[in-house]
Amino acid sequence: MDCSILKIWNLNAHSGVIGAFNCQGAGWCREGKKNLIHDVQPGTITGAVRGRDVSRLQEVAGDGWNGDVVVYSHVAGKASFNQNQRVVVILD
Repeated sequence: MDCSILKIWNLNAHSGVIGAFNCQGAGWCREGKKNLIHDVQPGTITGAVRGRDVSRLQEVAGDGWNGDVVVYSHVAGKASFNQNQRVVVILD
């Protein structure tokens, strides 16, 4: 099975945000109209996110934006500054 991180982003007039999620082992049942769990312990996946994954963020940030972003980890409970690089994400 090809495992990938689910990236969900949002944008407003001043900033953007992206969330990274491990949704392996679950899926939407069209017939039952509910989430189904196929694997309760799907394992760890690794991927990368960057500010440019947020579509049109360059337009909101302006011409001077060089790709720098602030990254917040909900699990670790801390924020860090990231200088125009991809952030490796490991999700359990």
